[in-house]
Amino acid sequence: MASSQGASQLFQVLYLGSTRVDRHCSHTIMPWIAEELKLRTEQKIFTWLNPGENGVSYVANTGVELFHHAYSTILRCATGVDGITFAYIIREEDGSRYTCHVFQCLTPEEV
Repeated sequence: MASSQGASQLFQVLYLGSTRVDRHCSHTIMPWIAEELKLRTEQKIFTWLNPGENGVSYVANTGVELFHHAYSTILRCATGVDGITFAYIIREEDGSRYTCHVFQCLTPEEV
């Protein structure tokens, strides 16, 4: 469900978690990583995805920013095999580690 706040769009998503990946992790493997995280995640966190000018932010219902990923750090993204999850790989600030973050939308139209 999208809602507007000023000029930005907010989308409520569930954060399923993240896992370290090899820098050579391919686009075709990412849906399976998303599925694995979806199955093993015990606590899903409701958050608001806020695509901004310089990156994407995730904001708690309290308005506190949980984390922010600059677009320049996002290397790959993919839709999950179930059609309601999506994942992307970021390059960490040190440049030597890569992390895959996985989210679940509330409806397939939001993916």
